[in-house]
Amino acid sequence: MRSAIPAVEQKLCTGCEQCAEACEAKAIKMVSEKARIDYEKCYSYHGRNCRACVDACPRSAIVLVE
Repeated sequence: MRSAIPAVEQKLCTGCEQCAEACEAKAIKMVSEKARIDYEKCYSYHGRNCRACVDACPRSAIVLVE
């Protein structure tokens, strides 16, 4: 069973890059000033319990989804 994975609420994202800085996997890039997650690199997508980007976002624009 896969753990919850992060998803970016684009309307809430301000492009501050705090999530990208917190991501050890370097799975987050800014595209048109919004965070985009590369799930091939994302630890949570591959079953590791990581929520660094969720915790780093000051606007709660990244949420965990099942």
